[in-house]
Amino acid sequence: MSDIDVSVVVATYRRERLLVEAISSARCQDGLEVEVVVVDDSPEASAREAVHSLNDARVHYVHRAAPSGGRPGAVRNDGVAVARAPLIHFLDDDDRLFEGSLRALADAIDRTGTAMAFGRVIPFGDDVRMTEEQRSYFERVASVSRRLRGRRRFAAQLLFRDMLFMNSACMVRRDAFETHGGYDPELRCCEDVDLFVRISRAHGFTFVDRDVLHYRVGAPSIMNELRRTPGRADVEMQHESYRKMHARYKREHGAVEYRVLQLWARVKHLAPSFLG
Repeated sequence: MSDIDVSVVVATYRRERLLVEAISSARCQDGLEVEVVVVDDSPEASAREAVHSLNDARVHYVHRAAPSGGRPGAVRNDGVAVARAPLIHFLDDDDRLFEGSLRALADAIDRTGTAMAFGRVIPFGDDVRMTEEQRSYFERVASVSRRLRGRRRFAAQLLFRDMLFMNSACMVRRDAFETHGGYDPELRCCEDVDLFVRISRAHGFTFVDRDVLHYRVGAPSIMNELRRTPGRADVEMQHESYRKMHARYKREHGAVEYRVLQLWARVKHLAPSFLG
C-alpha cells in the first residue's frame, strides 16, 4: 500500500514560472502526505528543468511522448496512470491551492463516503474588471452549492446551468475515476464537466464550504478565451463537447430522466422525490 494520501496531477504547457507557484501550493499542504505529478505536454519538454530544480522527491516529472494537440483530459489521464494515491486532485498549472485545501477535501470524502468533493473558488489576476466579474460569479455559484442536494439535481446543474467550480477546486477518489474511464480524451474543452457529471451521478458529491482555490483569471487558456471573446470556432467546440456529454447521459440514464433534469433546470421545483 502507498503511504501517499493525495496525488496532485498538474498538466502543463509552457508555463514554467506559474507552474512552480502551483507546485509550491501543493507541496506546502499540511495534515496528509502529498505527491505532485507534473505531465508536460510541450514537445520540447519545457518544464523539465523547472521541476528538477525543485529537487523534491515528492514531485515527479512526466514528459508525454507525443503532444496531445490541446486535449487536457488526455494529459491528466497520463498523470493518473503514474499517480500512487487513492485520492486525486487536478491542479491547473496557473492556479494555486489555499493552505489546508487538500486536507479539507480529503476529510469530506472520508466523512461522507462520496466520490468527489469541491470547495469555493477565489479568482485573482491583473485585470480588475475581469477578476471582479469572476468573483461575483463564484460567489453566486457557491450560494447555489450550499443549497443543492441529490445526485440528479447536481447532474442537472452541471448539464444545463452554470458550472459550480473549477477543475482545480475538486478532488476525486481514484477508484471512481478509473471506474468511469477518466477524462474523455476526445473532448477539447469542458472535459471536466463531463467527468464530474459521470462520477457524481454514480457516487455522489460533497461541497466543502471554504476557500480551496486561487483561480488565476486573465492568463491565456481555452476556457478563459471562451469566456472572454468567444469566436465562432470556440463556441462550436464548446457546443460539440456538450452535445457529446448530453448524448452520453441519455444513453446511460435514459431519455426520461434526461428530460426531467432538463425541465427541473428550467423551473427548479419539478419532481423532488425522483430527483433525490
